[in-house]
Amino acid sequence: MKRRVGKYAKDVVRLIQCAAKDVTMAQVVTIWRSNGEDTPDFVKENPPKADLTKDECERLVVALILENILCPKVVRIRNVPNSIVYIECKEKAYQLLTSPNPKVKVRFPVRVVSTTARKKKDSEKNK
Repeated sequence: MKRRVGKYAKDVVRLIQCAAKDVTMAQVVTIWRSNGEDTPDFVKENPPKADLTKDECERLVVALILENILCPKVVRIRNVPNSIVYIECKEKAYQLLTSPNPKVKVRFPVRVVSTTARKKKDSEKNK
């Protein structure tokens, strides 16, 4: 299922830009979905919690990487076999920010409604 997520994409780019340090995808998603004191006001005005799951938020970040709006920055630490991947903005990110109504479409899997939620919904209809 394709969904328009332009405003969310804009929030992700702004979130990465205003970060005081390099951020990973997990950090971006955590900050974006939180309502803490550190959360920027523009995220609090348009929170993804009601509309996007954590998985869908991660899919949006990956889609922005594939569209060359964001890019991964791989950092290898000396004498450690692991590496860290930070997310940075590319030139297209600034075009996205200047657009009044950005058009970004991402394919998300269809959500399956659990049987308990379905029964609850059916019982509400019957009342």
